[in-house]
Amino acid sequence: MRKMLRRIILLGFSLALIAVSSSSILATEEDQLEATRNLLQQGLTIHELDREIAGLSVKELQMTMQIVDNQEQLKLKNEQVQQTRERVKHVLRAYYNGGRKPVWAMLLSVDSWKDALYVLEQTQLVAANDKKAMDRYLTAYRDMKAATEKLEVQRSALTELKERFIAQKVHLVELQEELDRQLAALPAGSTVLEQIHDLNKQWELRGLPQVRKYFSALAATLQKLPELIAQKPEMLALRGRTYSFQLKDTDFNEFIHSKSKDLETLNFTFGEGKITVVGKQDDTEMTMVGRYELEPVKKEAVQFIVDELSYNGLKLPPATVNELKETNDLSFYPSKIQAGLQATNAITTTGKLTIELKINLF
Repeated sequence: MRKMLRRIILLGFSLALIAVSSSSILATEEDQLEATRNLLQQGLTIHELDREIAGLSVKELQMTMQIVDNQEQLKLKNEQVQQTRERVKHVLRAYYNGGRKPVWAMLLSVDSWKDALYVLEQTQLVAANDKKAMDRYLTAYRDMKAATEKLEVQRSALTELKERFIAQKVHLVELQEELDRQLAALPAGSTVLEQIHDLNKQWELRGLPQVRKYFSALAATLQKLPELIAQKPEMLALRGRTYSFQLKDTDFNEFIHSKSKDLETLNFTFGEGKITVVGKQDDTEMTMVGRYELEPVKKEAVQFIVDELSYNGLKLPPATVNELKETNDLSFYPSKIQAGLQATNAITTTGKLTIELKINLF
């Protein structure tokens, strides 16, 4: 009996060791997968940062060329100002030094109505020419002043661009060094590096074009949103001078799918304080999390703020989001529904987006 009990205890202990060992193996595998995923994330971030730096280099060159061109234009405008200034000096000197007699004095010196009409006609002609000279001077001076201000704005923008370029280069070097260090410490580092290269290539060839297509089609379709309100006027409720626009995510998805084939695989889900957008096309999956906010200054638009953008589960850096945002307007404009409408609030709840509006009469 004791022998049987001892065997049972030993068997239980062995099974427990096996269970612990199996759990450790699973935990190790999960840790390895998570580590690989983090390295892939870093690789994609570095790739996108490198792409942004290349874009900044192009912008810097374009801006430098614009500044050089504007400097030449400013030089010509300055010459025009100098030329017209001499003419204006001559006109003003003639008036102040008595070179231009008053019209009444000239009329008193003539002997006939015919001579008086002639004198009046000639003085009007001289006055018109003098006015043209001064107008030309003012126009040339204003053009030169505007060109100078534009040049200063461009120079300031170029300085900011160069500072951003340098900062991103430093950040890129730091990220690359950290990735190289982690890959060197990993037994399968070369394999992971190949996976990173494959991921970046797939993103460039299929992922990025598809994400750009989603954003472009969505920006164009959002401009047609008043059509949806015309089809379903019950979405817009009026209380005095206040409107309430309520949009269900199911209605919105149906609308964008009907307006663009490029959006047939894209779906919005309205949640508590956020909007989740998921698009799947072949081996590309885009996930975007954001929200609608009022445009802070003029409040003419309800802006879509992208908080997070992912490709196949990997988060894309702010540089990619900014690039897409600069080329695609995902805002909603109440004035396109009715002139004078202005947004006062945007609220997202489960399954519904509510935009509160007022009629701005002034």
